[in-house]
Amino acid sequence: MGRPVGERILTAVAMVKEKGAMTTREMTDATGLPPQNAHKYLSRAVGLGLIGVNRKVRPILFFDLMVDDKEPLPEPIAPPEPRRIERHHLESVWG
Repeated sequence: MGRPVGERILTAVAMVKEKGAMTTREMTDATGLPPQNAHKYLSRAVGLGLIGVNRKVRPILFFDLMVDDKEPLPEPIAPPEPRRIERHHLESVWG
């Protein structure tokens, strides 16, 4: 038998299942937990496979794995184009 799941983790999972996809900030506003603790409980629930996470968007979005895709997830933020660095080759330090 696996390790028991904590009460606060189950509360976080129930909140996500009830309200749909949410960020850590939305969880903090709904439960009154400090942001670090809310993120910790949501991350642990993801590790246990109780909810899913979309880390390609900012802020990170936690969602229920068992719902039909009624509302599409936000598009991920495109990474910036890499900057090209020009390097000049010197034949000699004396010119």
